Amino acid sequence: MGHKRFCLLATLLVLTFTILIEGAQIPTKCQCKVPGGKRNDCGFPGITAEECHRRGCCFDASIPGVKWCFHPYSKAGECSVSVKERRDCGYPGISSKTCEQRGCCFDSANVDSVWCFHPKVKKHFDCHFTDNLLNMIPL
Repeated sequence: MGHKRFCLLATLLVLTFTILIEGAQIPTKCQCKVPGGKRNDCGFPGITAEECHRRGCCFDASIPGVKWCFHPYSKAGECSVSVKERRDCGYPGISSKTCEQRGCCFDSANVDSVWCFHPKVKKHFDCHFTDNLLNMIPL
């Protein structure tokens, strides 16, 4: 019984440390192109860039008088693309994390469709450059 408890405890500790080390995914530059007046607060006064990024949020202190730690631009509505209209943005076996780092949508619900695909793009947040590497650079 002692060995089983030890293994369970060790597994839980490894999972906990993995989560703490990885933290939240840092949004891409594209996801953080939110105008100052449209930023939704994600922090508190005095939050550091590191603390903000650990929350999965954007940090930009370049504009005085607006929120510096804010939620990234959400593509929720832009990822509502029918299976037939999806334009491939990845490769077979791409992870959701890698796909989203490219600024694309990930949906593995339909086995016979493209899982990583380009979102519907609003002109205001158009971040799809000719060089896809630009979409992969986190802040």
